Amino acid sequence: MTGIIKIVQHNVNKQKIASLQLRHHCNETKADLVLIQEPVESNGMEYAFEECRQAAGGANPGAIIVILNPELRVIELTDLSSQYVVAIKICRGGQADDITVVSAYFKYNMPTHSFIEKLRPILDREPRTVIGADVNGHSRL
Repeated sequence: MTGIIKIVQHNVNKQKIASLQLRHHCNETKADLVLIQEPVESNGMEYAFEECRQAAGGANPGAIIVILNPELRVIELTDLSSQYVVAIKICRGGQADDITVVSAYFKYNMPTHSFIEKLRPILDREPRTVIGADVNGHSRL
């Protein structure tokens, strides 16, 4: 993909104020995509981004992607998505080169390897991948 794609990633911790602040930041920085972990849902959409295109891996998602730039063509990779991992393929306009973008949330009380196993097929199939994730990395190692 030629050109710059601005991606913002943040865990809003299911807080409406954090979603509002994130929306303000995205407007200020003219972000193209937002990768959100622990989103706040309002009628099935991320709070503060209700009018935007969104991709999520099911009901009560732990991770979503909000598409702010209407010029981006988006294909949801539903076969690679789940409640805590969502993947999309994007390209701009008529350009042929595309990238895969992933938003992931490694839930603190679930084994890390289960999330890694969700990412493995994405990386095996999609060579150009950007991953934004909250991996709850609290290890002292």
